[in-house]
Amino acid sequence: MIKINDTGHVNIKKEHLSYFKKQGLDSLRKYAGQKYKHPFEKKVMEYLRDNYEKILIGNPDVLADAINTINKLTNGHPFSKTTNRKLQAVFDYDIFSNRSPGVKGTNWGGYLLVKNLGVGTCPYCNRQYITTIRNRIRRKKGTRKSLWEGQTRGTLDHFYDKKRYPYLAISLYNLIPSCKVCNSDFKGRQEMTMTDFIHPYKEEFGSEVRFTIVPNGGTAGQPYDVTFLLGNNTEEFHIDFRYLSPDPDFTRRAKQNIELLRSKSYIIFIKKK
Repeated sequence: MIKINDTGHVNIKKEHLSYFKKQGLDSLRKYAGQKYKHPFEKKVMEYLRDNYEKILIGNPDVLADAINTINKLTNGHPFSKTTNRKLQAVFDYDIFSNRSPGVKGTNWGGYLLVKNLGVGTCPYCNRQYITTIRNRIRRKKGTRKSLWEGQTRGTLDHFYDKKRYPYLAISLYNLIPSCKVCNSDFKGRQEMTMTDFIHPYKEEFGSEVRFTIVPNGGTAGQPYDVTFLLGNNTEEFHIDFRYLSPDPDFTRRAKQNIELLRSKSYIIFIKKK
């Protein structure tokens, strides 16, 4: 797992906040002024209205504090279906994610976010490329006017599930550029918290977790004969991990990440030539 470097991303935060001010802020202010069957829902709306900048561009610790504050306001009670719909409308991920950059590439949305973050490899697995590409096709020969057609980018994973936390659906530090395998195939809507997992905007495995090759029937960290790698016999071995951090809490969270993303499932076979 690798850390996403957000140093110098002032313009990204500016664009992201500007997008919300145009797309969702008026609705949030309107909803915060309405009456609700449950008083806590109005308090939540008022809190979001007064702290929307923290919600949109606050760092992972700020988002964790916001969750704690809202949990206290709700006292564990779920939002009504009506309030959930309002929150989903204000913090509309589908619109943000699918928004076209436009011919000039100035319409802020999921594509431009991933492109400007400059993350070329999935932070979760550090294995799959998440290249951002757009194809430009000229409308007709002899004209300078052009049309953008066809594009691809990495997916955006929600560290905090957008169904459970609809008010964090487009929060900058809750959107993790990642590959489809990690995001959709393995992680899905699995609940994650910074108490139990490593957030890629805060930490990385670095040298604290190392891959190690273990022959079938062997034990990680124990010596074994590696000459079988040079022979012609077909052998099977698996990838395991060595945890070198002196911090047991970091090791615990790293193991949680690895287990969630099924990193132990990779099996390598050495075939006869």
